Parts: sequence; structure tokens; C-alpha cells
Amino acid sequence: MNSFARLYSLLSIALAAVAFGPARAEVTRIDIASRTDVLGGKPFGAAGAYEKIVGKVFFALDPALAGNRPIVDLDKALRDTAGRVTFAADLYALVPKEAARGNGVALFDVANRGRKNMLRYFNLAPPVADPTAAAEFGDGFLLRQGYALIWLGWQFDVPKGRGLMGLDAPPVIDQGRPVTGRVATLLMPNAADPTYPLDNFLAGYADATRYPPVDPDSGANSLTVRDGFLGVPRAIPRAQWQFGRATGADVSPDISAIVLKGGFAPGHVYELSYEAQGAVVAGVGFAAMRDLAAAVKHQAGGPLAARFAVAFGPSQDGRFLREFLYEGFNADETGGRAFDGIIAHIAGAARGGDFNGRFARPNGLGYFVASLFGSGSV
Repeated sequence: MNSFARLYSLLSIALAAVAFGPARAEVTRIDIASRTDVLGGKPFGAAGAYEKIVGKVFFALDPALAGNRPIVDLDKALRDTAGRVTFAADLYALVPKEAARGNGVALFDVANRGRKNMLRYFNLAPPVADPTAAAEFGDGFLLRQGYALIWLGWQFDVPKGRGLMGLDAPPVIDQGRPVTGRVATLLMPNAADPTYPLDNFLAGYADATRYPPVDPDSGANSLTVRDGFLGVPRAIPRAQWQFGRATGADVSPDISAIVLKGGFAPGHVYELSYEAQGAVVAGVGFAAMRDLAAAVKHQAGGPLAARFAVAFGPSQDGRFLREFLYEGFNADETGGRAFDGIIAHIAGAARGGDFNGRFARPNGLGYFVASLFGSGSV
């Protein structure tokens, strides 16, 4: 698999188009928190020594711009004095210390639920959040080839403080007030336990407060059960279940789990539906990738500068890249190409996922999520 992936990468780059003219990519600034030598300045072949750059990228989007109109609810986000919607995303990069020794290609890794992919796929490295030791760079393949490796957070719902790559998406505001809406999702317990933690669907891992209920005790909240994915749902009386606290949860005690009298039945499918709050403009993740790719290609210098930009993403991230293309985000603000090559790896048959809609859940792992063709837009 690794040899195929390497060949696929090189072929994609060989087919890259020529450079484009100046772009007006809306990267307003890059705040660099740290710059450190990789492995103490050890050279990687002809590419020489690398440095690690960690920081944040700040963006500003004009909701009236044609290229931004596919972003659901962008027109309902708060704006700065210039009328633009601002947000920021995590940045992590491994780049040649001497740019002239690199190959001129910025290889973007679309983070998988906040986790870094490409060193594992291309360098045979172990999956780690912050590669530091020699073994964590694997065989060094990408670095010896001179690529500038860039990770940018695109997903708003990854947990904070775990070395994962995330994005601070702006909230959705309608007529000066946060919006609410119905959220429904499947619960599939593996054990006969009265408590089912919500951290595996509201945010995929641990941020169970992402879409908290407006009223945890509301009679309009519902829970059903069926024998299988395609079974007939049966309503569970409201008095038999409630929002509660998951074991060890560090969030509000009334929203981190569902507690069911008598316990959940393993192998059955439950569906929770409730009125939620906390919607954000999830689709700005597409614009973040587009605008940073355009920026690195058209800046006059700096550690991230490159002649070409290529994106790689497996599984969920491959679906992200397919939707990125389908929705037209590969055209920058002047109509030039953002990415010169895209590798959507092992993405299945789906075009996209729940990446760009109100109350989007990019980490959704439901039965039908992997077969979504649409973007989930409202």
C-alpha cells in the first residue's frame, strides 16, 4: 500500500498545472507560536535540514463573494468592521530550513478527525500528534524528497488540548440570536449498561457539549429503539430516559450521556432526537484549505512559500476533498487554482459528508453517513 501511495503522489504532482497569477486569498495573518529544528538540524538528503512550525492561521471571508456563497450560513455569522467573517485554524508544518533546497511543493494533509495522516501513509511512521523523535518521522521519504508538509485544522468539533488539529468556526446568528434546531443521531450500544456516553457522536470523540440541548428535560426530546438499522422504531416513554453524566466526564452533568432505566440492549439501534443549540458555520473549513493553499503559492517568500500545492486525505478526508472540488472551492478568489493536485485516498463511494450544513457533524459515524452524496446543506 505504501509503494502505491508514493507512486500515486508523484504521478499527481507530475500532472500539476503551471503557476497562476497573484491571488487575493484571505489569509489575514499567521501567528507562529514556535519554530524548532527537526531532529536537531539533521539533514534529509539533498533537501537539508527541516524545521517544525506550529501556530495559527487567521482568515477573513466576504459573504458576498461568489466563491464563498456555497458556505452554509456564512451570511448569518458576525462580521468585522470591513463586513467580513473572521475565524482561525491550527497550523502545523514541517518545511526545509533552506527553501531553495526543497522541491517547491507544499503537500497538505487533511487531518483525520484532527489527527495527522501523511507521515504514517508515506513515511511508514507511527501515528503521533507531534512527531519529535527520529522514529516518529519513519523512513523520512517525504522529507528527503523536499516537500513542505502542512497540516491545517478544518474541523470545528475536535477536542481541544490533545495535539489535534482544529478550527474555531464562527457561530450562526439569526436576527441577533443564536439559532436552534433539531438534531437526530443513532446510538449503538455494545454493552448492557444504563448509561450511554454521547462523546462518540456529538463530536466524534470527547466534546459532548458541541450541540447541547436547549432544554434537557423537554418532553419534545425523543428516544426510539429498533432491532436493526432497517427495523421499525419503537418510542421509549420519556419518563424512562434522561440526559445525564457519563463516567469521568468533565462537561456539564446533564448533557454528557443518556441514562435509560433498565439499561440499553446491546446490538439494538437507538435514535435520539432533541432541540439543540450551538450551531456554527462548519463550511469555513473548505475556505480555510483553499485560502491557505492559494496563499503559500503566491506569497513572495516566507517559510511556507511554494510553487505548487497538493492535498492528500484518506477516508473521511478523501470525502472532504471530493466535496471541496464538487462545491467549487478549488478556485481561489481570482479564479486561479488553489490545489494543483488532489489525492482522495480510500474514500469509498461517497462524494462528501456532513461538512457544510447547519448543525453539521463531520465526525458522524452513522450507518448511512459513508454513503452520503450531498453536502448536507440547508
